[in-house]
Amino acid sequence: MKKLIVFLSLMVALAGYSQKKPVIPVSGVQKVEYSDIKQILDNKDKLELTRRQIGILTIKNEYIKRDLQFVNSQQNLKPAEIKMYERDLKDSYQLFIERTLTDAQLKEWGVIQKSMLAEVESHENLKTDLKMLEKRHKENLKEIYTKYRYDRKLYYAQRSNARRQYETNKLKLISYYKALGEENEEEVMSLEEIANLYKEYDDYYNNTNTPSPLNYLEIQEEGGKVEEAVIEEGDF
Repeated sequence: MKKLIVFLSLMVALAGYSQKKPVIPVSGVQKVEYSDIKQILDNKDKLELTRRQIGILTIKNEYIKRDLQFVNSQQNLKPAEIKMYERDLKDSYQLFIERTLTDAQLKEWGVIQKSMLAEVESHENLKTDLKMLEKRHKENLKEIYTKYRYDRKLYYAQRSNARRQYETNKLKLISYYKALGEENEEEVMSLEEIANLYKEYDDYYNNTNTPSPLNYLEIQEEGGKVEEAVIEEGDF
């Protein structure tokens, strides 16, 4: 019973992700990002995920974080090579989702994805937001000039106020994106930690005969070192 409580607590802690606004690197260096499984976990109530599915997806998500960390750490890869890695990884992740969710859940997930896409498209990245803020500031200055051009003292006062407000809004916007970037930097588990999580899952579900998508993930211990096995076909 104690093991079950510890396992379920760990599942809840790892599954509690918050997806707000996609982070687009301001530096122009595009990172490979993937959040579908995190978003599925976010919407576990709507999708009516079972505890078993939550466990499966949580463990898989730890592998995904390691995959993304590896690809994004490769400094010598050409853009075309990164695109190839990204395509192969995301294709395998989609196949994993299809093996984990039921047909009804996949249908509901499609509805949720459309809703999230509409929300994401309504937002803009930092560079675009700053341009929009500057555009509005210039429009505001024109209005101030039109309204107060015959009163120089009042005009300069209003212009100064508008400038201060613009700088304040600019700092707030930059701080907002910076905070999102910090939230997006998740801790990546070691293979040993993932193995322990896998064993907790396996100990709890070892009496079930239902095939698990996690069977396609193999962790082997050789010489006291935990290693991820390479699977020729169906590798995730």
